[in-house]
Amino acid sequence: MQAGVDARRASDLSSVCVLSKQATEQSRTAVTTLKAQLEASRKAADVARAQVAQVKINLGFTVVRAPLAGVVIEKAAQVGEIVWPLSAGSDFIRSGIGTILDMDLLEIDVDVNEVYICHVKVNMPIEVVLTAYPDWRIPGHVVAIVPTEDKGKAAVKVRIALEQKDPRITSSMGTRVSFLKAEFAVASEAVSPSGVLLPSSTVVQGGQHRVVYRVQ
Repeated sequence: MQAGVDARRASDLSSVCVLSKQATEQSRTAVTTLKAQLEASRKAADVARAQVAQVKINLGFTVVRAPLAGVVIEKAAQVGEIVWPLSAGSDFIRSGIGTILDMDLLEIDVDVNEVYICHVKVNMPIEVVLTAYPDWRIPGHVVAIVPTEDKGKAAVKVRIALEQKDPRITSSMGTRVSFLKAEFAVASEAVSPSGVLLPSSTVVQGGQHRVVYRVQ
């Protein structure tokens, strides 16, 4: 710093009586003052950086980030309304901005009469037919049986998942769900019975046993 260089030069000149002591002290005072000003400027810069960081945080509050990737199927808040996490019972305050549907998670909740719920099992195969596409059968399976019952309907909620994704499937579509028996689903994997097929006329009663004679 130039003031420090001048102060050292003044001190050297004062020691050989070339410069007065008063001028030397003035140079030293100027150095101290400039150091204090430099420290104050550094603190002011720290305060300014903190203010910038706070402004960035406040700006981030104006950006809406979705918790998941999907499609917005309903907009709940309008321009000029206040959005708040909790409902305040006001017509101008909304507890949410909209509803997002995860198209990769195609699930349907159906009500099953409590009389038939004993036949429904997790992973049970099902078949879904959309009202809009009555000839299209979509395979699926049971994901969960929700452990609550609607007393008014005497029904239990069952959650099912579709195994086929298609852009034609949208939310709130009318559906018809058919629950398939598990043995039907694995019928193609059944093992054929082993043995020899004989006409009934070749089987005769021999004492307490039914026998077949082999002619050589």
